[in-house]
Amino acid sequence: MTLFCDKTAITITLFDEEMIPILDVGEWKNYCLAIGDDETRLQLCKKCDAKYAEKARKINDVVIYSCHAGIAEAVAPLQIDNIPVGYIMVGKFRDTDQRLSSPEKIKAKAAEYNLDEKYMLKCWEELPLADPKEVQDAILLLKLITNEIINDKLIRAAKTTWTDHVTEYIQLHIGENITVEDLCAATNLKRHELYAHFEQYFSLSPRAYINQLRLAKAKELLTTTELSIKQIGIMLGFKKVDVFTKFFKEKMGIGVTPLQYRKQKRLQPD
Repeated sequence: MTLFCDKTAITITLFDEEMIPILDVGEWKNYCLAIGDDETRLQLCKKCDAKYAEKARKINDVVIYSCHAGIAEAVAPLQIDNIPVGYIMVGKFRDTDQRLSSPEKIKAKAAEYNLDEKYMLKCWEELPLADPKEVQDAILLLKLITNEIINDKLIRAAKTTWTDHVTEYIQLHIGENITVEDLCAATNLKRHELYAHFEQYFSLSPRAYINQLRLAKAKELLTTTELSIKQIGIMLGFKKVDVFTKFFKEKMGIGVTPLQYRKQKRLQPD
């Protein structure tokens, strides 16, 4: 976005669903500073933004328009799975064919808002000149990029939240016989959804992931505590030492018994 602004001098603003600005990229233009130097005109700016953002949302497309102050802007909705999450607006430019923004419009706005005509025309001429079709193509590209960023962040956030939750649940019940039904109830997922989540986030089945956590806890207790092998096995849900030993040595592929593992670790230098 910064590169786009640097190359075109057109500003970009991201809004949330309530049309509250959450990111501004690019410098404010003198024209807009003059218009915004009055609370009444500033409120007109906000109403104009909201009006065309709503229009863009309804048609789910880019809307290029002449704002209340007589300059060109464009807005497009941002959506995830057809759910509105905000808007992207590019603007403060002069259109090449002057259908949206022209000297005549600026003169009329200067008179309407009691502003110095020569100064406002000078500020208008400082605005970047752009073809509306190129702006439309650019905002569609920016929209695509922004949607990808938002999706990636939401997916990452969802993944972190879900994986943390299910891992915490397993760790809290590590000494119990945790079933798929238990995990479904804890995560509010159906059986096929649960397996899909484990495959997506861990690349393991629920049982394999539980075993991985049991193994990690076993290694920790063997190396950091004086608990007996039997006590550790019971803490991890194994009622018999031989079953715990087989799990540790063979099933999880460690190749040594829990006791041998403890001795090896203690012989290793810090």
